[in-house]
Amino acid sequence: AENKTAANADFQNTNAAKEVSESKVTFVIVLASRVTKSNGEAYVSTLKKKGVDDARVISASNGSKVICGRYSSESEAMNGVRELREMSSEFNDAWVMETME
Repeated sequence: AENKTAANADFQNTNAAKEVSESKVTFVIVLASRVTKSNGEAYVSTLKKKGVDDARVISASNGSKVICGRYSSESEAMNGVRELREMSSEFNDAWVMETME
């Protein structure tokens, strides 16, 4: 029984460590900001039709943002912005935001 408890404690510690590492800083691409949630959701469905599959809405007190991507560094996110801009001038105003997603 002792070994089971020790193994269980290790398992719990591993899970606690995973939870901490999962809420690390990431970078996302902002495609629209300060939009209503409903306008953001409508834009997301338009984006998905254009192939931006990971577009999603996040809400904040000052309105919603339409974001896409999830990058571990700002430079990776900037590469994503460049790719979007090459796809369409619609994304010329896209910018990178640091987040805890």
